[in-house]
Amino acid sequence: MFGYARSEMEGKNVAMLMPPPFSMQHHTFLRSYKQTQKGNLLGTGPREVIALHKAGYVFPVKVAIEKSISAEGYTGVFHEVSSHWLCQDTSYISHTVIV
Repeated sequence: MFGYARSEMEGKNVAMLMPPPFSMQHHTFLRSYKQTQKGNLLGTGPREVIALHKAGYVFPVKVAIEKSISAEGYTGVFHEVSSHWLCQDTSYISHTVIV
């Protein structure tokens, strides 16, 4: 979905799948969550966000993020929603990014 082979993504920070400015702010979001246990995405169910493809273009995905049970960290499940999204009015894209 993101254009990467599994081997290119293993052990990497998930921020590589986010366009700026979110990729640059990801560490701050995590640190804030660890201190407050409050976040915008974690445990909230699927939310539509903008993802970054390896080729450099952005596209919409739905993501659900939960704390990992078996290891320290988080698990995210992504679902591409491009076909649904392209049928909608996209005039707001240049002004708004959904997070």
